[in-house]
Amino acid sequence: PHCKLIFSANAPPRTPDASDAFFQRWIVVPFERTFRGEAAEVSSRELDALLQDPHELSGMLNRALAALPGVRTDGVSEPLSCLAAREMFRAVTDPVSVWLDQHVLSTPGAYVTKAHLLEEYNASAIRGGRPTMTANAFSRTLRRHRPNLQSGQRQGAGRVVWVWLDMTLRSHALAADPTADRDREW
Repeated sequence: PHCKLIFSANAPPRTPDASDAFFQRWIVVPFERTFRGEAAEVSSRELDALLQDPHELSGMLNRALAALPGVRTDGVSEPLSCLAAREMFRAVTDPVSVWLDQHVLSTPGAYVTKAHLLEEYNASAIRGGRPTMTANAFSRTLRRHRPNLQSGQRQGAGRVVWVWLDMTLRSHALAADPTADRDREW
């Protein structure tokens, strides 16, 4: 037995799962056109009747059967509009993951203070109109996204500070080395 869930929503659902596997399971189909209020609008009742007509059902089945061999060999292809909609879904559903991908680099031997990373994220959240996070909430979320992430302490400016190890902000890496690989990701 096999089952697929289909959802229709005006706003994406919130989820605690921010894994790539979760988002790769979604096929997000954007519906950008509306037909209400147009001269050629077909009422819901008429549309239901048209779609239930045996000739229409037969035509849909024939098209599905014709496409089946390609789907079996190549899988279901996603148009660019669906891929863009899925990325938008991810950005709305999990802004921390998107922010990390865009602003943080895995850099062995480097570190960033926990306070500075949180300040940078919260500043970006404010600019983007998203809620800010507390230090504890951000740390939990960060560890969910980067389960192997290690923290430690470093001496700086005459005091000991907590840091995230082997990571740096992309802006700091580029400022230190303008020739740094701009596409290096986690």
